[in-house]
Amino acid sequence: MARQSAVPLTAALRPRVTLTFVGSVIGRDAVLERAWEALAGGAAVVVGGPAGIGKTAVWRALVERARAEGWRVPACAPAESEQALPLAALADLVQPLAEHVPGLPAPQRAAAEVVLHQAEPGTTADERALGA
Repeated sequence: MARQSAVPLTAALRPRVTLTFVGSVIGRDAVLERAWEALAGGAAVVVGGPAGIGKTAVWRALVERARAEGWRVPACAPAESEQALPLAALADLVQPLAEHVPGLPAPQRAAAEVVLHQAEPGTTADERALGA
């Protein structure tokens, strides 16, 4: 039996439905089911624990399931070589929402255009607008 305490969940877990996951994470079916139930109920889920216990595999399975269910899941996974690029992760997160940029107020639109490389070369983003 899998240790369910290996991936703590920060949500009140109430059984709702039994789900079949698109992917398979060996030995984590109960954890995945509990996490999905929490997410489907609108709760936040934190996947935590020591290195090497499968946190990334659990996270990927949950993201895959959410996308299969039609959820929009912004996510980023910058490579080590992208650490010096200050907006690389943010660009990954907002790229799926790029179609909404034209409807933003001017300061946020300008910042989003810089992040998405849609602005004129050399244009900088107002840090306050990035956080808005």
